[in-house]
Amino acid sequence: MKKAIQQASILTFSNGFSKILAMLFLVVLTRLVTVNEYGLFRYMLNLASLLSALLGISTSLAKFLGEMPNDIEIRKVYLTNSLSIAGLLYLILLIISWIFYEHYMIFCILLFGVMFESFYLGFSRGLLNIKKLSIFRPVKYVLQLTAIGIAVIISSDIGILEAALFFSLSALVSSFILEIHKREVDFGYYISIDIVKRIVKYIIPITLGTAGWSVLLGVNPIIIERFCGTESVAYYSAAITLMQVFVFLPEAVSTMILPKVARAQDKSRIIRPFLLGIAGTIAINVFILIAVYLFRERIIIVLFSRDYLNAASIVLLLAIGQISLITHQLFASFWQGLGRPGIPSITISIGCVINVIGSIILTKSYGIWGASLSYAISTFCSLLLITIHFLIKKNSVGRL
Repeated sequence: MKKAIQQASILTFSNGFSKILAMLFLVVLTRLVTVNEYGLFRYMLNLASLLSALLGISTSLAKFLGEMPNDIEIRKVYLTNSLSIAGLLYLILLIISWIFYEHYMIFCILLFGVMFESFYLGFSRGLLNIKKLSIFRPVKYVLQLTAIGIAVIISSDIGILEAALFFSLSALVSSFILEIHKREVDFGYYISIDIVKRIVKYIIPITLGTAGWSVLLGVNPIIIERFCGTESVAYYSAAITLMQVFVFLPEAVSTMILPKVARAQDKSRIIRPFLLGIAGTIAINVFILIAVYLFRERIIIVLFSRDYLNAASIVLLLAIGQISLITHQLFASFWQGLGRPGIPSITISIGCVINVIGSIILTKSYGIWGASLSYAISTFCSLLLITIHFLIKKNSVGRL
């Protein structure tokens, strides 16, 4: 338990520092491009994140590497086959975007960066390598800020194409630095049909669940763009960026839950520490919520300038939604580690349907406030459903 707390503390600090650096990159970008250009960048980034999450490769890799901590050769096989599947899927998406999407070049650059980061974090998560999990993102964001700073010094004419390149290449360079320092698993050259089938079988429910989770995060900017324009997307995206302060601790705990549950011999013994983790993350986020809400306008002015003050009206609703969603993700990691990814897939899909319908209806009438209300209601419904299911089934976890 003590070691788990230490690991969670390290990851929480890393996540917090990473989120601050990520926000700085986006804040700097708002000062270099117009509001409409920033809205377009965030729109494409949301779309790329949505498609990457749909693939489910990261969670699958973490699960299979996590349950085989002592078998280096089988880990190599899973790593190689997972990378092959991810590469094929990226190629398919690249071709589709080239045919149908006007801004395909920027989109494909962002998609590569998002997919690569997700894959590398899934790899590190499966190994439960706290050092790589805690260092990768800070190094990545430092590289982003350094690159955009040098670019501004050389030329003030920075656009979203350059921002997309900085975003994607920084992830590649960060992973290269870490792997040069210490490589734990080499790639093989063996493609196994049986392994591919097992990965795909696990990915299917993961994909459904991740689709719902990603839609809850990513569909609202798309709907807002349809009814209100890219300027409103910028306001909503600025507020969503601020919501990252609620992710620090839960993301750290969630990162550890899946591999620890997967490798645990007696599953019933992890129930109590899991529930303590849930209670602790909710309590801390409530304190953060109070502070953010009281000083929301001042925070927005400092981070994004007065041009984004319209985002202040939706801070409370988005905070409720964010806390609900990230708490649901803790439960989801637990069931994924048990090899039961279909459970959170169902609960998050229900919330997804509620959000899509609600956001279309409410955004059309109430703009970004309506979209935020839909987000809060739908995420809370998903959390309520998965909590009820856990309480019903927790006594039988040891037999699963």
